[in-house]
Amino acid sequence: MATEDAALGLLNIGLFFPMLFVAAYRLPGGVAAVVGSAQPLVVVAISMIFGWGRPRPIQVGLAAMAVIGVALTAVSGAIRLDATGLAAAVVGAVSMATGVALTKRWGVPPDTSPLNSTAWQLLVGGIAITPLIPIVDNGPWAIDTEAVVGYAWLAVIGGALAYSLWFRGARALPTAKVTLLGVLSPLTAAVIGWVVLGQNMTGLQCAGFGIALVGSIAGQFVRTRPPRSESSAGTARTSTGDLPDVASGSVPRITGDTNRTPRSRR
Repeated sequence: MATEDAALGLLNIGLFFPMLFVAAYRLPGGVAAVVGSAQPLVVVAISMIFGWGRPRPIQVGLAAMAVIGVALTAVSGAIRLDATGLAAAVVGAVSMATGVALTKRWGVPPDTSPLNSTAWQLLVGGIAITPLIPIVDNGPWAIDTEAVVGYAWLAVIGGALAYSLWFRGARALPTAKVTLLGVLSPLTAAVIGWVVLGQNMTGLQCAGFGIALVGSIAGQFVRTRPPRSESSAGTARTSTGDLPDVASGSVPRITGDTNRTPRSRR
């Protein structure tokens, strides 16, 4: 297991999940969804601070558009804010956004399967969460059939399968595009609530749904600019005449240590 996998496991699993559930229990679901949908804006900020890319103004606009759309879709009625829940939601969003950004930057260690890297992240994250169980969970340990089915779904479908696909996409796509796809999560929940549970959506919520969907999809067609320092240094052009998308990891990054084996992306 590489040190990078351990760090990503703590960010993407070990810290994110506790914060996610604290926010879910202490905040209205709509508020938690809005804070979580702000991850694209967090990625934009991280990219600008560390020089990992130069987001285009349209990217920032589409990310803000998606957040507004989620707010219109998920938030209804009076809003009750809890300081602890709001702080947990913000920490969770920053943790996941940072983890996704670093997943893209670090890639996969040489001679390592992406699935193996994901498994290590889940294992490290689970180990980090385990000590919290006796502290925050004082309920009865009653494992019935429904609990087994629920745990199986979370572990296999919502955990192993979902995260293996998510991290594969995080390594293949520019970071800003990946986090914009995360906006589809609360939108999917809204559709399931409407179709399965018979929950009605107002005209304003439907409009917000459309706004968020357009922002998420349109963001997939915006090209990320390379860092200013690299583009100004005369980066070689590709055969099509376009600059290689360094920020998205499509070309190798050359450092001073030429003897170090670069981390490949598979």
